[in-house]
Amino acid sequence: MAQRDLHNLVKCFNAFNTQSITTNTTTYGNAIDTQGYDSTEFVLQAGTLDGTTVLTPIIQQADDVGFSVNVVTVVDPFLIGTTAITDPGTPPGPNPAFTNANAGSVTTALADATFRGSPSESNKVARIGVLNKQRFVRLGLTSATTSGSTMSAIAVLSNSHMPSTPKDK
Repeated sequence: MAQRDLHNLVKCFNAFNTQSITTNTTTYGNAIDTQGYDSTEFVLQAGTLDGTTVLTPIIQQADDVGFSVNVVTVVDPFLIGTTAITDPGTPPGPNPAFTNANAGSVTTALADATFRGSPSESNKVARIGVLNKQRFVRLGLTSATTSGSTMSAIAVLSNSHMPSTPKDK
């Protein structure tokens, strides 16, 4: 049961217009101005994915809204939810759901925002957090496909410098 206000703590932007991606390329979304906020999260929504499509998100940051000056692709240490994680093994305390069998192995099951063409990944959601150092960020999707898939995304900004956030539109 939700009992806390999230509504006044976030501001949402259209980060990636809903579109069909039918070529092997990188398609960039909209520039997001993060001024006045300390946290940025992209929420990606897959539509129908064909069996061959792989959509890999990338995040870029820049000093200008046109992404023409000092454009930097944000690397893994500054992304939350896209990198492979190392399984630490059994956490402290008794819990039969965890095992040491995979301790130290690298897995992407819990932290992977890449969509792989599979009916089971159609209509799913993934998130990517970014620790950006520049004012503007944008989401890009690098695609490998033979027939196409549909995607969209929003950017959620939080930890505002103001007491509450303004309306989204």
